[in-house]
Amino acid sequence: MLGAALAACGDSKIPANGDDAVETYARIVSASYEDAHTRAQALASAIDTLVTTPSDANLTAARDAWVAARAPYPVSYTHLRAHETVLD
Repeated sequence: MLGAALAACGDSKIPANGDDAVETYARIVSASYEDAHTRAQALASAIDTLVTTPSDANLTAARDAWVAARAPYPVSYTHLRAHETVLD
């Protein structure tokens, strides 16, 4: 996933100055939250399908969507904890 976040930055050069470093960090954070949002939407859709049409296949799809939606959480959470932000 980090590779995807870095690829989203476009240019993989090391930032030349503080402003470039902040811009690069912002792009990485944004990409991780976009990924989390996209996967959460897929999870919501899978749950809606399971609720409206219960089946073993739809239960499996919802479980798989939950696992996929969970994957970006550690990366996005790290952005919050890196600055000792109050989360609750």
